Amino acid sequence: MYIPDHVGISWYEKTFSLSTLPEPDETDAIAFSTGYPNDRGYIGGFKLGTYRLGAGALTLSAFALLDRADSVPYAARLLVNLLENA
Repeated sequence: MYIPDHVGISWYEKTFSLSTLPEPDETDAIAFSTGYPNDRGYIGGFKLGTYRLGAGALTLSAFALLDRADSVPYAARLLVNLLENA
């Protein structure tokens, strides 16, 4: 995986996966890791997804966007995009 120099590995290390929730209606980002001693050999979950709820929707993000919006341009852009589409 290519990680831009200005983002740094800490961007990915401090995120978590929403693996205990049911699969969202729309999945926008996923995470998985191989080599785990379970029946599938990997663990995984979604990082950004949207559930339809009646006439509305609920979008969940496991990215630390607020913590990094001032220092990571990608985080700031994703946060703005999520807020504009809320």
